[in-house]
Amino acid sequence: MRGPTTMVNNKQGDVICVLCYSTAAAAKISNLKGHYESKHKDFQSIVGEERTAKIPSLVRSFNQQQKVFTMLSVEFEPLCEVSYDISLMIAESGRPLFDGDYLKNSMKAASKKLCPYDTNKLF
Repeated sequence: MRGPTTMVNNKQGDVICVLCYSTAAAAKISNLKGHYESKHKDFQSIVGEERTAKIPSLVRSFNQQQKVFTMLSVEFEPLCEVSYDISLMIAESGRPLFDGDYLKNSMKAASKKLCPYDTNKLF
């Protein structure tokens, strides 16, 4: 019977070691075995119940880290879009940055993306 493995697939399809978080060059058994034997000799000494308990906790830890980074990128996506929208407005307007109408229009565009429910209250 084959036990739990220290390699997992991430969302992009890469094979990642949960012990050192390095990405395998190719998902071949020989590459994965070579990585494990050369870099994780100390983990080979852990056997039995301790090993079967340790690997799932490492996989859970890896998945939680992936989830945190995914949530952060989703949170910052609207900010990036607003930045691009304002940059486009700057390029299209050709006016100085201290023009009052320009500032108001850029703030409206930002508020529509970042807080759409409160936009009418603000302007």
